[in-house]
Amino acid sequence: MTKNSEHKKTEEEKSSIIVNPFSQLQKELPLLILILIAMIIITKIVFLKESVLVILKVVAGLFWMLFLPGFVLLYRWSHGLSLLERVITAVPLSAALFVIVSYPLGLLGVNGKEMGLWLPLLFVIMGAGILWKFPVNNRPGN
Repeated sequence: MTKNSEHKKTEEEKSSIIVNPFSQLQKELPLLILILIAMIIITKIVFLKESVLVILKVVAGLFWMLFLPGFVLLYRWSHGLSLLERVITAVPLSAALFVIVSYPLGLLGVNGKEMGLWLPLLFVIMGAGILWKFPVNNRPGN
């Protein structure tokens, strides 16, 4: 083997290293907690007369239903998108998924209150399954 082909091979090996999703999540967790705290503060300012427990309940529900499913589903493309892009894209993705999935389920007679609990969990499990089946590579095209 020539020196040039060995160099190319080592570059290909480096670029196909599978990234540990938990190490990346540890880096992003403080920013996600900061986003959650900012949501709590902004909601408390908007709804000044409400108690803190009501505010926490509303923010937790919004975070559970409109942020977490999309963020987990977008985690596969964490190297193609920045954290800010994934945070911004997570909300419309979650909302779209809820509409697409809950409307037919509602027509079939599934209770809407129940969907708010198990649909986000289903989307998070789907995102974890996608991440398990197709791990994140260090290559920019993935």
